[in-house]
Amino acid sequence: MNLHAYCKETICERDREECLQRVGERCDECFDICADPVIYDVSDACLGTCDRACDSTSCYAASCETSPCAERGFEFELADTRDAVLYEACLHAVTSSLSCENEEMEEELIYLACDNFARVYDPQISDELECTADLDCEADPNSCWTEPPQSGTLGDESCARMEDLCDYGSCNEQWRKNVNWIEPILRPDVSDALRLCFGETTCNDMEGCFNAWAEAVNL
Repeated sequence: MNLHAYCKETICERDREECLQRVGERCDECFDICADPVIYDVSDACLGTCDRACDSTSCYAASCETSPCAERGFEFELADTRDAVLYEACLHAVTSSLSCENEEMEEELIYLACDNFARVYDPQISDELECTADLDCEADPNSCWTEPPQSGTLGDESCARMEDLCDYGSCNEQWRKNVNWIEPILRPDVSDALRLCFGETTCNDMEGCFNAWAEAVNL
């Protein structure tokens, strides 16, 4: 799993967007005033004033080509190839689960979900996944594990880094729990990819990196 970071918005682009927003608000306010019947007799002059109020030329005075970055964007690229055995086990398990729950799901969505699963999770869990698919609907899935995986620490690590960098207090406990729970069955490169986010130096960028990782692994 690879991380690609890029500049999502420069300082200049952010300032320009804020400038255009201010011009838009000023413009709307001006036309609202001109529509007031109390000043209807001077509407021509009022509309001329609004033309000037709505002029956004000044927002484009600066060039944004060399502006520093204000907000970074992040994309995680999964492994080029999926594990074929894990993919088939996932299809079997999902189909079995849907049957037990008397639910339906579009085949294309099942294929996409299992394709992602087979690029994110450790192929060594294929046998356990096949086992759960063959269980009776009321059986305990934990019975398929000789030794159920213990909760990891990746959620704790990411929360500690977030709490060090951000000033809003404690980390999202659901995030902590979910990431700790899945870490032992993730591919090592997927776990390592999240740790790449720990190097971000602003709270917004670290949150953006974490969110991009969560989206990539369907967390």
